[in-house]
Formats: sequence, C-alpha cells, structure tokens
Amino acid sequence: MKRTMFPSRRPPIADVARVAAGTPREALRVAPLMVELASLDAPAVFAKLETPPTGLVAAEAERRLGQYGPNEAAPSHVEGWFWRLVLAAKNPLVL
Repeated sequence: MKRTMFPSRRPPIADVARVAAGTPREALRVAPLMVELASLDAPAVFAKLETPPTGLVAAEAERRLGQYGPNEAAPSHVEGWFWRLVLAAKNPLVL
C-alpha cells in the first residue's frame, strides 16, 4: 500500500483495485470489515454484525448510535488548500 506524506485520520482502509477504472493507479478505498463481509453468506454477516435479519429494535439502534455514531459515508476526497497547491505545482500546465 502506498504511504502518503500526510497521514490520514480516517479509520484503517484497504485499497481495492477498481475494475472499471481505466488506470491501475486508481483505487477504491474500502474498510477491511466490508471486504471481509463481502465474502460471507447472509447468516454469517448477521452473526458478524450481531444483528438479526429483521433489523435492530429501537433500544439497540439508539445504543449503537451512541456507541458508533451516525451511519454516514466518509467524504470521497477531502483536500486542504495546501495539498491542492502542491498538486497544482506538480503540473507544468498550471500558470
């Protein structure tokens, strides 16, 4: 896995090659748990996530919301102004 100059504060992720991408350097970043769950059948996924197939009861959902936070997707790509400046300076066409 390629290391970056500025470490990420995000949870650990695995780089998975994107099949549809035109360039092999492009990668889709996926949480390791998601990669593991993708290889399991439905009953094993429910067991791993400790949830019934019918869903969580309200009390358990509230407890998990407090423990893990809201179920939100991470931003796909967040760059600060400094990183954008570094990338722009690498491009000879930027004036």
